[in-house]
Amino acid sequence: MPTRLLEFPEMYLTTRQARWYRKARLELIELMGGNCHYCMAETELEFHHLGVRTWIARKKSRWQRIALYRQEAYDGALVLACRSCNAKLGKQGDSAPFL
Repeated sequence: MPTRLLEFPEMYLTTRQARWYRKARLELIELMGGNCHYCMAETELEFHHLGVRTWIARKKSRWQRIALYRQEAYDGALVLACRSCNAKLGKQGDSAPFL
């Protein structure tokens, strides 16, 4: 088995697995309120970590990422941010507004 397959498992997802991931992500977004925590936008939503993330996304499968996102949301360490707000906040894990 090539090591490339082990390094990037999401490259080899079936259509069914990709649909499951999109559905699970949308369900989590709905559970988290469905809008940006900072500006209330409802489009281009991303997950924003309020503290330093203890795991590396590219080293986790999509299934593992969803499970970690769910746990972090439950713990209060994850909020929704639109792409614009998330870019302004950067990778520093800020939770304060950036006006």
